[in-house]
Amino acid sequence: MVSSGDDMRTIIVYSSISGFTERYAGWIAAALGADLRRLKEIGPRDIRDYDCIVYGGSLHAVGVYGLRKMKRLIERAGLARGAPRLLVFGVGASPPKPETIAQIRDANFTPEEQERIPFFYFRGGFDFSRLDPFHKVIMTLFKWKIARKPTKTPDELGMLKAYESPADFTDPATIAGLVDTVRS
Repeated sequence: MVSSGDDMRTIIVYSSISGFTERYAGWIAAALGADLRRLKEIGPRDIRDYDCIVYGGSLHAVGVYGLRKMKRLIERAGLARGAPRLLVFGVGASPPKPETIAQIRDANFTPEEQERIPFFYFRGGFDFSRLDPFHKVIMTLFKWKIARKPTKTPDELGMLKAYESPADFTDPATIAGLVDTVRS
């Protein structure tokens, strides 16, 4: 088990579909000297001895992929009402707009959770070729929905363009706020 300074034991847990969330999770783990694990590879015993858990998942509409499963895992580990400290980050293709971030927080956290769980949004990207067959079908339906709209926002036009030419907006500098919050 690795510590992230001052003997605080930290683990970064993530769910990633096309690699953008995994990239951010790796950068965060390296910056904090923390352990790094995929959500699908851990159980309650794997997180019990940590002082801080950072969970990251890709965004699906406004839902943070895997967050409900992570919350259940924390409950099953007997950690729901005390330590460890939990921070969450979501990774999406859209630019980080305050109204979008507020929607994500409201969709994923109760008002009480919003008070105690710091949330961070990082811009990832979109690469259709890296999706598994299930997500390719979902994203194809999403593409058709956007394409049929008579008027499209600049974000929607950018999304349509990304189907033909992958987009990568990841930036390691954007993790600084999360890293500082863990260290404080």
